[in-house]
Amino acid sequence: MIERDANQKLSQKVIEALMIETLLLNDEVRSYFEGQGREDRFMLQPIGQVTHSVEALKATTRLMHISAWLMSRRNRADAIADEITSSLPRLGKVETSEDAPLLLLPEEAQRLIAATLELFRRVKRLDKNFSSFEE
Repeated sequence: MIERDANQKLSQKVIEALMIETLLLNDEVRSYFEGQGREDRFMLQPIGQVTHSVEALKATTRLMHISAWLMSRRNRADAIADEITSSLPRLGKVETSEDAPLLLLPEEAQRLIAATLELFRRVKRLDKNFSSFEE
């Protein structure tokens, strides 16, 4: 029981740290794509403009999936019943980004998209670990 409580506290700290990271990255992505990113997009060729818009959408979707997954995990720690564990949602599947089209984008867009991809990969690994632990 003590080990389980320690694991739960550790899991909770990881979830909270990831939640903060996700919120900060979400704010950074939103600020860029609603501000400087708009100006950057208009400087691109038509295919680059479309790529910029599509990748902005993908980055936002990744962050929404991550946020929802983290909130469900955070709320689980507040729950008492163990049967809730089996009903927790898994991290959704999202579209990845191809390297070649990303090269058409400004450096800041590339950096932010890469950051969302890396965060999603890390949370995906956690999702797999949590699901195997809970089964």
